[in-house]
Amino acid sequence: MHPVVPGCAVANCKKTRFKNGYCAFHFSVQNDPAKSLAAVIGNKEGESSTQQQQPASSGTGLTAKSFTGGNKWWEKKEVVHTAWQPCVTADGLDYYYNTDTKETSWDKPEELMTPAELDAKGRREGGAMDRRMGILGKWVWVPDDTECYVPGRVGLEVGPKTNVTLEDGSERSVASKELMPLSRSSLQRLVADLVLLDSMSSPLILHNLRQRFQQKLIYTNIGTILISVNPYKDLDLYNPQITRQYINRKLGQELPPHVFNVAFDAFYGLREFHQNQSIIISGESGAGKTEATKQCLAFLATSAGLVFCFCCWLVGLLLFVVL
Repeated sequence: MHPVVPGCAVANCKKTRFKNGYCAFHFSVQNDPAKSLAAVIGNKEGESSTQQQQPASSGTGLTAKSFTGGNKWWEKKEVVHTAWQPCVTADGLDYYYNTDTKETSWDKPEELMTPAELDAKGRREGGAMDRRMGILGKWVWVPDDTECYVPGRVGLEVGPKTNVTLEDGSERSVASKELMPLSRSSLQRLVADLVLLDSMSSPLILHNLRQRFQQKLIYTNIGTILISVNPYKDLDLYNPQITRQYINRKLGQELPPHVFNVAFDAFYGLREFHQNQSIIISGESGAGKTEATKQCLAFLATSAGLVFCFCCWLVGLLLFVVL
């Protein structure tokens, strides 16, 4: 039985049955063929409920186009569910976290990419043929006589050698066994402590040190070890303001890598735990060993001087109170 619409005479009615057991009726009325009405009759397992939809002019947003073409209103739209969640580091860098596998990635997963981003990724990796062949279009570390390692993209493999394209557009033929895998997104992340790198490899360590040096950051940590790159010029890193900043730091407070950090830890261990301390400074000729030693001694002298002055002030205060 067709649904009854009050005040309208049905001129044409079309019935559609779906797999879930429901039927949809699309019909027009005699008084205004331009307007269409629809109703769904629930006849699954004995149901007999009727739902009537009003014409589009009544404000429901339904039009004849909704029932005759495009995405039908009764069809279920597929929703893509993904475990990848976009996140942002304290430095403002985007990364992605998988809530199922607990995996993190700097590369945007394909599930979160827009169609334009997927197309751009396909072109960047060398097209569909390159993706089918696997290794083509991958980024690798390429040995270099000047920079030690530079990023490059793999081309065709000819015998024991592989053609690679560098970032500046130049091409080289390199022995395949000398190439090292590279995650392109890891190049944008610079860390103050190398233990936080995505992969502890020589090329990535050198890249991180080089990029920090270009930003006038000559100190980098590896845990409790400090790496210093000699800038061969004064960067004003040891002025009284910076010295006081490291002397007055609180226990556990994180400050940028600096030779004063090493001297502070040694002085703290000597003063609080009454244990002898050693600072080992090594490096090639001209690496800055003498300057590092001088700054450590200056920091220790300043710290001890402040403690001595404080003790003298405290003794003087006590004498003043007693007298």
